[in-house]
Amino acid sequence: MYFRQMMKGLLVYRINKDDPSNTGVIKKCLAQQEAFSHHGIQTDMLWLSKKGVLKNSELIKAIELPPHSLKVYGFYFFYFGTILKSLESKEQYDFIYLRHPFFDPLLVSALQQIKKRNQDIKIILEINTYPYDAEPKRILHKASLSMDKYFRKNAHQYVDRIVDYGVRKTIWQIPTLSIRNGINLDNIPFAKRKSNDGKLRMIAVGNWSYWHGLDRLILGIKDYIDRGERAAIELLIVGDGPETESLRNLVNEYNLGERIIFSPATFGTDLDKLFESADVGIGTLGLHRKNVTLDSSLKHREYCARGLPFILSSPDLDFPDDLNFIHYVPSNDDRIDIVELIKWYALVEDRTLIRQYAERQITWKAQLRPIVNHLLQ
Repeated sequence: MYFRQMMKGLLVYRINKDDPSNTGVIKKCLAQQEAFSHHGIQTDMLWLSKKGVLKNSELIKAIELPPHSLKVYGFYFFYFGTILKSLESKEQYDFIYLRHPFFDPLLVSALQQIKKRNQDIKIILEINTYPYDAEPKRILHKASLSMDKYFRKNAHQYVDRIVDYGVRKTIWQIPTLSIRNGINLDNIPFAKRKSNDGKLRMIAVGNWSYWHGLDRLILGIKDYIDRGERAAIELLIVGDGPETESLRNLVNEYNLGERIIFSPATFGTDLDKLFESADVGIGTLGLHRKNVTLDSSLKHREYCARGLPFILSSPDLDFPDDLNFIHYVPSNDDRIDIVELIKWYALVEDRTLIRQYAERQITWKAQLRPIVNHLLQ
Protein backbone atom coordinates (compact mmCIF):
# COMPACT_ATOMS: atom_id res chain seq x y z
CA MET A 1 0.00 0.00 0.00
CA TYR A 2 1.76 3.16 -1.17
CA PHE A 3 1.01 6.88 -1.15
CA ARG A 4 1.79 9.63 -3.59
CA GLN A 5 5.36 10.74 -3.17
CA MET A 6 4.41 14.03 -1.51
CA MET A 7 2.56 12.40 1.42
CA LYS A 8 4.47 13.33 4.54
CA GLY A 9 3.74 13.24 8.25
CA LEU A 10 5.22 14.53 11.48
CA LEU A 11 5.60 12.12 14.39
CA VAL A 12 5.64 14.04 17.66
CA TYR A 13 7.13 12.15 20.59
CA ARG A 14 7.67 14.41 23.57
CA ILE A 15 10.31 12.19 25.14
CA ASN A 16 14.04 12.54 25.76
CA LYS A 17 16.03 9.98 23.76
CA ASP A 18 19.00 10.34 26.14
CA ASP A 19 17.02 9.31 29.21
CA PRO A 20 17.74 5.60 29.91
CA SER A 21 14.28 5.16 31.44
CA ASN A 22 12.78 5.87 28.00
CA THR A 23 14.58 3.00 26.26
CA GLY A 24 11.47 0.91 25.65
CA VAL A 25 9.41 3.85 24.41
CA ILE A 26 12.22 5.01 22.12
CA LYS A 27 12.35 1.55 20.51
CA LYS A 28 8.64 1.84 19.90
CA CYS A 29 8.89 5.33 18.36
CA LEU A 30 11.66 4.33 15.96
CA ALA A 31 9.81 1.15 15.02
CA GLN A 32 6.64 3.12 14.28
CA GLN A 33 8.58 5.47 12.01
CA GLU A 34 10.08 2.50 10.17
CA ALA A 35 6.64 0.90 9.82
CA PHE A 36 5.22 4.08 8.27
CA SER A 37 8.09 3.94 5.79
CA HIS A 38 7.20 0.32 4.92
CA HIS A 39 3.73 1.61 4.03
CA GLY A 40 5.24 4.25 1.73
CA ILE A 41 4.79 7.22 4.07
CA GLN A 42 7.65 9.64 4.64
CA THR A 43 7.84 11.01 8.19
CA ASP A 44 9.90 13.35 10.30
CA MET A 45 10.23 12.78 14.04
CA LEU A 46 10.07 15.65 16.52
CA TRP A 47 11.57 14.61 19.86
CA LEU A 48 14.07 15.65 22.51
CA SER A 49 17.66 15.02 23.57
CA LYS A 50 19.81 16.32 26.40
CA LYS A 51 21.00 19.02 23.99
CA GLY A 52 17.56 20.23 22.92
CA VAL A 53 14.84 19.58 20.34
CA LEU A 54 15.51 17.29 17.37
CA LYS A 55 13.91 16.87 13.99
CA ASN A 56 15.04 13.32 13.34
CA SER A 57 18.75 13.63 14.26
CA GLU A 58 19.03 17.38 13.47
CA LEU A 59 19.21 19.76 16.43
CA ILE A 60 16.67 22.51 15.70
CA LYS A 61 16.51 24.12 19.16
CA ALA A 62 19.54 24.09 21.44
CA ILE A 63 18.58 23.98 25.11
CA GLU A 64 19.80 21.78 27.95
CA LEU A 65 17.00 19.47 29.08
CA PRO A 66 18.08 17.31 32.05
CA PRO A 67 15.59 14.43 32.34
CA HIS A 68 12.82 14.84 34.97
CA SER A 69 13.93 18.38 35.89
CA LEU A 70 11.73 21.40 36.51
CA LYS A 71 13.36 22.95 33.48
CA VAL A 72 11.87 20.23 31.28
CA TYR A 73 8.36 20.91 32.60
CA GLY A 74 8.85 24.62 31.99
CA PHE A 75 10.06 23.94 28.47
CA TYR A 76 7.03 21.81 27.69
CA PHE A 77 4.69 24.42 29.06
CA PHE A 78 6.19 27.55 27.47
CA TYR A 79 8.03 26.48 24.30
CA PHE A 80 7.19 23.08 22.85
CA GLY A 81 3.88 24.08 21.26
CA THR A 82 5.52 27.03 19.53
CA ILE A 83 8.26 24.81 18.07
CA LEU A 84 5.64 22.34 16.81
CA LYS A 85 3.63 25.10 15.13
CA SER A 86 6.71 26.63 13.51
CA LEU A 87 7.97 23.29 12.14
CA GLU A 88 4.57 22.37 10.70
CA SER A 89 4.27 25.75 9.00
CA LYS A 90 7.68 25.31 7.39
CA GLU A 91 7.27 21.70 6.22
CA GLN A 92 3.53 21.64 5.33
CA TYR A 93 2.82 18.13 6.59
CA ASP A 94 -0.21 16.10 5.53
CA PHE A 95 -0.72 14.72 9.03
CA ILE A 96 0.55 14.98 12.59
CA TYR A 97 0.81 11.88 14.77
CA LEU A 98 1.17 12.94 18.38
CA ARG A 99 1.97 10.60 21.26
CA HIS A 100 -0.31 12.10 23.88
CA PRO A 101 1.30 14.31 26.46
CA PHE A 102 -0.96 16.12 28.91
CA PHE A 103 -2.60 19.05 27.15
CA ASP A 104 -1.32 22.50 28.06
CA PRO A 105 -2.36 25.95 26.78
CA LEU A 106 0.49 26.40 24.30
CA LEU A 107 0.16 22.91 22.81
CA VAL A 108 -3.60 23.29 22.43
CA SER A 109 -3.18 26.71 20.85
CA ALA A 110 -0.61 25.31 18.40
CA LEU A 111 -2.86 22.44 17.32
CA GLN A 112 -5.85 24.76 16.93
CA GLN A 113 -3.86 27.19 14.78
CA ILE A 114 -2.40 24.38 12.67
CA LYS A 115 -5.89 23.03 12.02
CA LYS A 116 -7.24 26.52 11.23
CA ARG A 117 -4.43 27.20 8.79
CA ASN A 118 -4.74 23.82 7.05
CA GLN A 119 -8.20 22.27 7.21
CA ASP A 120 -6.98 19.19 5.32
CA ILE A 121 -4.28 18.19 7.77
CA LYS A 122 -5.14 15.16 9.87
CA ILE A 123 -4.22 15.31 13.54
CA ILE A 124 -4.00 11.90 15.19
CA LEU A 125 -3.49 11.53 18.93
CA GLU A 126 -2.05 8.30 20.35
CA ILE A 127 -3.09 7.50 23.92
CA ASN A 128 -0.95 4.66 25.19
CA THR A 129 -2.94 4.06 28.38
CA TYR A 130 -6.60 4.97 28.83
CA PRO A 131 -8.10 5.84 31.20
CA TYR A 132 -5.09 7.46 32.83
CA ASP A 133 -6.62 9.74 35.45
CA ALA A 134 -5.54 7.46 38.31
CA GLU A 135 -1.92 7.19 37.13
CA PRO A 136 -0.03 10.30 38.38
CA LYS A 137 1.33 10.35 41.95
CA ARG A 138 3.76 13.27 41.87
CA ILE A 139 2.54 16.81 42.53
CA LEU A 140 3.66 18.18 39.16
CA HIS A 141 1.98 15.31 37.35
CA LYS A 142 -1.23 15.87 39.25
CA ALA A 143 -1.20 19.56 38.34
CA SER A 144 -0.59 18.68 34.69
CA LEU A 145 -3.45 16.19 34.79
CA SER A 146 -5.84 18.83 36.13
CA MET A 147 -4.91 21.09 33.22
CA ASP A 148 -5.28 18.20 30.78
CA LYS A 149 -8.80 17.46 32.05
CA TYR A 150 -9.80 21.05 31.34
CA PHE A 151 -8.42 21.23 27.79
CA ARG A 152 -9.34 17.75 26.56
CA LYS A 153 -13.04 18.64 26.75
CA ASN A 154 -12.67 20.49 23.43
CA ALA A 155 -10.06 18.25 21.80
CA HIS A 156 -12.70 17.02 19.31
CA GLN A 157 -12.54 20.44 17.65
CA TYR A 158 -9.05 19.86 16.25
CA VAL A 159 -8.15 16.17 16.72
CA ASP A 160 -9.40 13.90 13.92
CA ARG A 161 -8.74 10.47 15.44
CA ILE A 162 -7.45 8.96 18.66
CA VAL A 163 -5.30 5.83 18.49
CA ASP A 164 -6.52 3.60 21.30
CA TYR A 165 -4.94 0.40 22.59
CA GLY A 166 -8.35 -0.86 23.68
CA VAL A 167 -11.65 -1.46 21.92
CA ARG A 168 -13.48 1.83 22.49
CA LYS A 169 -15.36 3.47 19.63
CA THR A 170 -14.85 7.05 20.83
CA ILE A 171 -12.82 8.98 23.42
CA TRP A 172 -13.73 12.59 24.23
CA GLN A 173 -16.24 12.55 21.32
CA ILE A 174 -13.42 11.65 18.92
CA PRO A 175 -13.56 8.44 16.81
CA THR A 176 -10.83 5.94 17.63
CA LEU A 177 -8.47 3.77 15.62
CA SER A 178 -7.90 0.57 17.59
CA ILE A 179 -4.39 -0.88 17.49
CA ARG A 180 -2.02 -2.70 19.81
CA ASN A 181 1.68 -2.41 20.41
CA GLY A 182 3.97 -3.96 17.82
CA ILE A 183 7.67 -4.70 17.54
CA ASN A 184 10.49 -4.64 15.00
CA LEU A 185 11.71 -8.22 14.77
CA ASP A 186 14.87 -7.22 12.93
CA ASN A 187 16.28 -5.81 16.17
CA ILE A 188 15.25 -8.64 18.48
CA PRO A 189 17.15 -11.94 18.17
CA PHE A 190 15.65 -15.30 19.03
CA ALA A 191 16.91 -16.38 22.47
CA LYS A 192 17.76 -20.05 22.38
CA ARG A 193 18.15 -21.38 25.92
CA LYS A 194 21.87 -22.18 26.22
CA SER A 195 21.73 -24.59 29.13
CA ASN A 196 19.29 -26.25 31.46
CA ASP A 197 20.57 -26.91 34.96
CA GLY A 198 17.19 -27.85 36.36
CA LYS A 199 16.55 -24.38 37.75
CA LEU A 200 13.57 -22.33 36.54
CA ARG A 201 15.00 -18.94 35.66
CA MET A 202 12.58 -16.03 35.36
CA ILE A 203 13.48 -12.63 33.90
CA ALA A 204 11.65 -9.33 34.31
CA VAL A 205 12.80 -6.36 32.23
CA GLY A 206 11.39 -2.87 32.61
CA ASN A 207 11.36 0.60 34.12
CA TRP A 208 9.64 -0.40 37.32
CA SER A 209 6.49 1.26 38.67
CA TYR A 210 3.94 0.12 41.23
CA TRP A 211 1.52 -0.98 38.50
CA HIS A 212 3.96 -3.56 37.12
CA GLY A 213 3.04 -5.65 40.15
CA LEU A 214 6.42 -7.30 40.74
CA ASP A 215 5.71 -7.30 44.47
CA ARG A 216 3.08 -9.98 43.77
CA LEU A 217 5.74 -12.26 42.31
CA ILE A 218 8.27 -11.56 45.06
CA LEU A 219 5.72 -12.44 47.74
CA GLY A 220 4.71 -15.52 45.75
CA ILE A 221 8.34 -16.68 45.77
CA LYS A 222 8.45 -16.09 49.54
CA ASP A 223 5.36 -18.29 50.02
CA TYR A 224 6.84 -20.97 47.78
CA ILE A 225 10.05 -21.11 49.82
CA ASP A 226 8.19 -20.98 53.14
CA ARG A 227 6.25 -24.10 52.12
CA GLY A 228 9.50 -25.99 51.64
CA GLU A 229 9.04 -26.59 47.92
CA ARG A 230 12.09 -28.21 46.35
CA ALA A 231 12.17 -27.05 42.73
CA ALA A 232 14.91 -24.45 42.26
CA ILE A 233 13.74 -21.05 41.03
CA GLU A 234 15.42 -17.73 40.37
CA LEU A 235 14.16 -14.27 39.39
CA LEU A 236 16.35 -11.69 37.65
CA ILE A 237 14.94 -8.14 37.76
CA VAL A 238 16.55 -5.97 35.07
CA GLY A 239 16.13 -2.19 35.02
CA ASP A 240 15.45 0.70 37.35
CA GLY A 241 12.49 2.95 38.06
CA PRO A 242 10.48 4.63 40.83
CA GLU A 243 9.49 1.28 42.37
CA THR A 244 12.93 -0.34 42.41
CA GLU A 245 13.86 0.71 45.94
CA SER A 246 10.60 -0.67 47.32
CA LEU A 247 11.21 -3.96 45.54
CA ARG A 248 14.75 -4.19 46.93
CA ASN A 249 13.43 -3.51 50.43
CA LEU A 250 10.85 -6.28 50.03
CA VAL A 251 13.51 -8.77 48.91
CA ASN A 252 15.76 -7.79 51.83
CA GLU A 253 12.92 -7.97 54.35
CA TYR A 254 12.30 -11.63 53.54
CA ASN A 255 15.95 -12.61 52.91
CA LEU A 256 15.32 -13.55 49.29
CA GLY A 257 18.60 -12.23 47.93
CA GLU A 258 19.81 -15.68 46.85
CA ARG A 259 16.70 -16.25 44.73
CA ILE A 260 15.97 -12.72 43.48
CA ILE A 261 18.75 -10.75 41.80
CA PHE A 262 18.71 -7.13 40.62
CA SER A 263 20.53 -5.87 37.56
CA PRO A 264 20.73 -2.29 36.27
CA ALA A 265 19.22 -1.36 32.92
CA THR A 266 20.97 -3.49 30.28
CA PHE A 267 20.97 -3.16 26.50
CA GLY A 268 22.21 -4.69 23.27
CA THR A 269 24.18 -7.92 23.30
CA ASP A 270 24.45 -7.82 27.09
CA LEU A 271 20.67 -7.99 27.34
CA ASP A 272 20.56 -10.71 24.67
CA LYS A 273 22.84 -12.86 26.86
CA LEU A 274 20.53 -12.45 29.84
CA PHE A 275 17.59 -13.65 27.78
CA GLU A 276 19.56 -16.68 26.59
CA SER A 277 19.75 -17.86 30.20
CA ALA A 278 16.04 -17.32 30.92
CA ASP A 279 13.10 -19.74 30.86
CA VAL A 280 10.13 -17.46 31.59
CA GLY A 281 9.46 -13.75 31.04
CA ILE A 282 7.52 -11.74 33.62
CA GLY A 283 4.91 -9.48 32.09
CA THR A 284 2.78 -6.77 33.65
CA LEU A 285 1.05 -8.00 36.82
CA GLY A 286 -0.63 -4.90 38.23
CA LEU A 287 -2.50 -2.91 35.57
CA HIS A 288 -5.65 -3.18 37.69
CA ARG A 289 -3.94 -0.72 40.05
CA LYS A 290 -4.42 1.93 37.33
CA ASN A 291 -7.99 0.79 36.61
CA VAL A 292 -6.85 -0.42 33.18
CA THR A 293 -8.53 -3.60 31.93
CA LEU A 294 -6.67 -4.29 28.66
CA ASP A 295 -2.90 -4.66 28.33
CA SER A 296 -0.66 -3.98 25.35
CA SER A 297 2.76 -3.94 27.00
CA LEU A 298 5.86 -3.83 24.84
CA LYS A 299 7.62 -6.26 27.18
CA HIS A 300 5.10 -9.00 26.24
CA ARG A 301 5.89 -8.53 22.58
CA GLU A 302 9.63 -8.59 23.15
CA TYR A 303 9.37 -11.80 25.17
CA CYS A 304 7.33 -13.34 22.36
CA ALA A 305 9.79 -12.18 19.70
CA ARG A 306 12.65 -13.79 21.63
CA GLY A 307 10.73 -17.06 21.86
CA LEU A 308 10.23 -16.75 25.61
CA PRO A 309 7.05 -17.99 27.31
CA PHE A 310 5.69 -15.42 29.76
CA ILE A 311 3.10 -14.62 32.39
CA LEU A 312 0.77 -11.62 32.69
CA SER A 313 -2.48 -10.66 34.40
CA SER A 314 -4.72 -8.28 32.41
CA PRO A 315 -6.01 -9.47 29.00
CA ASP A 316 -3.79 -8.65 26.03
CA LEU A 317 -5.74 -9.07 22.80
CA ASP A 318 -2.66 -10.19 20.87
CA PHE A 319 -2.20 -13.07 23.31
CA PRO A 320 -5.43 -15.04 23.91
CA ASP A 321 -5.38 -17.37 26.89
CA ASP A 322 -5.51 -20.50 24.76
CA LEU A 323 -1.92 -19.98 23.61
CA ASN A 324 0.34 -22.63 25.10
CA PHE A 325 3.16 -20.19 25.88
CA ILE A 326 0.99 -17.73 27.85
CA HIS A 327 0.11 -18.07 31.54
CA TYR A 328 -2.52 -15.68 32.86
CA VAL A 329 -2.66 -15.02 36.59
CA PRO A 330 -5.58 -13.29 38.36
CA SER A 331 -5.82 -9.53 37.80
CA ASN A 332 -5.72 -8.60 41.48
CA ASP A 333 -3.19 -8.18 44.28
CA ASP A 334 -3.01 -11.87 45.21
CA ARG A 335 0.46 -13.39 45.43
CA ILE A 336 1.55 -15.33 42.36
CA ASP A 337 1.18 -19.10 42.74
CA ILE A 338 4.63 -20.42 41.85
CA VAL A 339 3.52 -24.07 41.91
CA GLU A 340 0.93 -23.36 39.19
CA LEU A 341 3.54 -21.42 37.22
CA ILE A 342 5.92 -24.39 37.29
CA LYS A 343 3.16 -26.79 36.20
CA TRP A 344 2.29 -24.53 33.26
CA TYR A 345 5.92 -24.14 32.18
CA ALA A 346 6.38 -27.92 32.06
CA LEU A 347 3.82 -28.03 29.23
CA VAL A 348 5.28 -25.24 27.08
CA GLU A 349 6.14 -26.31 23.54
CA ASP A 350 9.13 -25.57 21.31
CA ARG A 351 10.26 -21.94 21.67
CA THR A 352 10.68 -21.57 17.91
CA LEU A 353 6.87 -21.71 17.65
CA ILE A 354 6.67 -18.64 19.88
CA ARG A 355 8.97 -16.71 17.56
CA GLN A 356 6.91 -17.79 14.57
CA TYR A 357 3.78 -16.45 16.25
CA ALA A 358 5.50 -13.07 16.64
CA GLU A 359 6.43 -13.03 12.96
CA ARG A 360 2.79 -13.59 11.97
CA GLN A 361 0.96 -11.41 14.45
CA ILE A 362 2.74 -8.57 16.20
CA THR A 363 4.96 -6.52 13.86
CA TRP A 364 4.45 -2.76 13.74
CA LYS A 365 3.74 -2.88 10.02
CA ALA A 366 0.69 -5.02 10.76
CA GLN A 367 -0.42 -2.95 13.74
CA LEU A 368 -0.37 0.37 11.87
CA ARG A 369 -2.75 -0.72 9.11
CA PRO A 370 -5.86 0.93 10.67
CA ILE A 371 -3.96 4.24 10.81
CA VAL A 372 -2.72 3.87 7.25
CA ASN A 373 -6.24 3.09 6.05
CA HIS A 374 -7.52 6.26 7.72
CA LEU A 375 -4.83 8.37 6.07
CA LEU A 376 -5.87 6.96 2.69
CA GLN A 377 -9.42 8.23 3.04
